[in-house]
Amino acid sequence: MKKIQLKIRTHSPVHIGSGKELFPYEYVLDDSANSVVKDYHVVDYLSLVEKDEAFAARLSRRNYGPRDTSRLKNMGVLFYSGRIGPYTYDTLQDDLKRGNKGAVFDFIKDQHYRSYLPGSSIKGALRTAIAYHILKSRAEKLDDVIDKFLNVPHSQAVEEIVFRDKKRDVHADILRYLQVSDSEPFKANDTLTLALCQRLTRKRLFLHNYYEVLRRRLEARLTLSLDDKLLESPVFAQNSLNSYMPRDFKSLAKYVNDFSQDIVDFEIEFLQDCQRNHSGEVSKKIDALLDYYLDLKDQISNELKNPDATGMFIAIGKGTGWHKKTVGLAIKNRSWERFKRVFYKGRLGRKNQKPDRFPSSRDVLVEETQMFAFGWIKIEQI
Repeated sequence: MKKIQLKIRTHSPVHIGSGKELFPYEYVLDDSANSVVKDYHVVDYLSLVEKDEAFAARLSRRNYGPRDTSRLKNMGVLFYSGRIGPYTYDTLQDDLKRGNKGAVFDFIKDQHYRSYLPGSSIKGALRTAIAYHILKSRAEKLDDVIDKFLNVPHSQAVEEIVFRDKKRDVHADILRYLQVSDSEPFKANDTLTLALCQRLTRKRLFLHNYYEVLRRRLEARLTLSLDDKLLESPVFAQNSLNSYMPRDFKSLAKYVNDFSQDIVDFEIEFLQDCQRNHSGEVSKKIDALLDYYLDLKDQISNELKNPDATGMFIAIGKGTGWHKKTVGLAIKNRSWERFKRVFYKGRLGRKNQKPDRFPSSRDVLVEETQMFAFGWIKIEQI
């Protein structure tokens, strides 16, 4: 079994959810540092309820208004802290004053409250990229996926046609040969940021939620394992797509970068369409996000052109969108008529949506003068 040591770097803010939400009685906003970037502190709210009668009263009324943050922070048991930008800070404060929900989607952490990137999230993204490459290369397999997709969910169609060679047995999954470890944990107090997420469409920017995200330019290490012997075993040697499975990191990186390049082109087209319909501050934020994707496109292109390149870009976690998690672009490019048939069969959008505009919105992170994409990372061989 080949074990390849990798370095992962967050290229844009990343959110991998724990499945939990932090409610306003579980965190404290702190502006005592009197700096542009504020802090938030996640605390043991039960201690605060026991020690502070006014806080307990507000909790019972579900009124999460302004409070003496420094006093409450010192009274509670501090689990970890993170940063929060000024625009997000002000928006969240307004929500709390108005009695709005103000919940924060929690980032996944280990038992010591240290954030990390799960290997399962990374492998899921790699699985999609490998499937995308195979289906672009084998048109008949893509047709089989489309036919299957008319009757079962997309993921099941890809699993059975691409990775199980039309078998339903989960043990027939050929991608068992590829394993990805969890990343090493990040330091809890200097990696997380509380960020404002909004929904962007071609005509408006609306709604908002709050997410804990990993900051950009953070690094961690993990291990990729490739079991060649498993591919040569009788179960998988007969798989018709065995020869398409990447045997080394360079081959895998080529698959991933090809997929990501098509995704980035799709995002650029969407943002250019948005530019034509937005104006003012929103338009400036879209310009910033478009510049990010144009730069990302150049970086991916350089990786593909360089025969000695050992890096790949891919999106993981929240906000990556339908096409980043599926082979939808391959279906769309293969047959527009069949894509519309799948769409109107109810496997994708609603009946009042237009398939050429699907997906019609993006989740983006917003600060005062900027807009960020969710989830892009770079993985390099060490």
